[in-house]
Amino acid sequence: MKKLLSFFRGDNDSPLTLQYRGLVRYVPLLLSGGFFALTIFLYAFGPLDWHVINPEKLYPFLLLCLVALIGGYVLATVKGRAVRCKRSFNVGWILLVGGIIFLVLFFPLTKITTGKWFPDVYRGITNTGYAYQVTKYFSATAPKLFFYIRIILSPFIYMVTPLTLLYWRRLPLAGKILGTSVIVLNISLGIAQGVNKHVADIVIQLVLVLCLFLFAKHDGTRKEKWMYRGKILVGILLICITFLLYYGNVMRNRVSMDIAVGDGSINIEEAIDPEDEIRPEVDKDKVNDLIGDYATFSVSTERENSLWDVILPQKIKPTVTFLTSYFCHGYTGLSLAMEREFTSSYGLGFSDFLRHNVSKLFGGQEFEDKMYENTYMYKIAQSNDWVTGKVWSSFFIFPASDVSFPGTILVVFLIGFLFGLSWKDTLQSGNPFAAATFIGFITMVFFFSANNQMFQSGESFTAFVGVIAAWLLTRWFFGEKRAK
Repeated sequence: MKKLLSFFRGDNDSPLTLQYRGLVRYVPLLLSGGFFALTIFLYAFGPLDWHVINPEKLYPFLLLCLVALIGGYVLATVKGRAVRCKRSFNVGWILLVGGIIFLVLFFPLTKITTGKWFPDVYRGITNTGYAYQVTKYFSATAPKLFFYIRIILSPFIYMVTPLTLLYWRRLPLAGKILGTSVIVLNISLGIAQGVNKHVADIVIQLVLVLCLFLFAKHDGTRKEKWMYRGKILVGILLICITFLLYYGNVMRNRVSMDIAVGDGSINIEEAIDPEDEIRPEVDKDKVNDLIGDYATFSVSTERENSLWDVILPQKIKPTVTFLTSYFCHGYTGLSLAMEREFTSSYGLGFSDFLRHNVSKLFGGQEFEDKMYENTYMYKIAQSNDWVTGKVWSSFFIFPASDVSFPGTILVVFLIGFLFGLSWKDTLQSGNPFAAATFIGFITMVFFFSANNQMFQSGESFTAFVGVIAAWLLTRWFFGEKRAK
């Protein structure tokens, strides 16, 4: 056992490849905050006109949230102090624990969600719609106890990817192999399940890390520096193009299956067979038409004679329009919510998972229903038929259900501050729990326009809250000296 552990004993004293200086301090904000700003722009001036009923409320609120995010992050960067810990946390051993837990649960998870013991990546790519329906079918009948085990252990599993990406230099060879294997298997499972989340998350994280290296200090001649940065830019471009192609393929496959199920040519309950799959045969024009219908979400229309008609080739226009709609339509739910009266959910509005489990202690279903009726999600579903979950309503309506929309601006400021401070702690103090927290905030901000990414499901809620708690507790109880 000692020999096994020695293979995972990393070097916690070696300097990290990235140093907290220059643009490296602000790259996370520029990427995630920049994407947030881009979604606002695309919603206001993109290929679709969303016919906003209250632009005088919506856009000032979104701009104030953007300013709050920037202000909180910059304050943490300028005034916040990284805290070194008296106790050293060996990243190799933490990764070993998380990696073993992941591997023990991985193959049973694959079996109960896809019907196979190993991810069928080929089916996930070539017949995504069928793979997605198979996953929905098997997940609905899977034993709930297994998912509860995953929820409880999720903080350990969640630590693996951030440590692999951000502390690569401190990991032993065995740790690098284990961490990379976990990332590859996780992506493979997401593809096999026909869902985008696993792939999207790692793409966001890989692009972030590459951008950090792009702006980090590099020793060498001017030619060597340009060659180095050129390779990174090519890598970023390849990752983004590959993801967009994958996403377009996923979307078209899933739409094709929807058409086949809708017109009765496939009975999905009878068709579910993990060994003998059915491939829908649908006319391409029909797929393009339905993609266009999906993009509008029944509330928007294409802008006539717009610049988008000029710059977008007709062949890719449906896919690009749907992609912009995919990331932006949540602001419609936000707009509708801003017209509803505020009634606080007392801290239970920002997470369905938390509300459901807390309600078990305070009256069960009746209490949960009462708290849910106070949320903006309930109000816009009842009055506007905008059902959050089936469609998106942005991150902001969740905390707003507890603290109102003005209060949400303060929440975003706090998110920005903790986001910036966790990045500072990641590099200056080498706190592995800060690294996991930082990656969680990156994901949260990237999905501001869409949903409450880190607090809705049981796994993401437990993982994120767990690593935040571990980070703050290690700062408070094991803090030794403050980095300047």
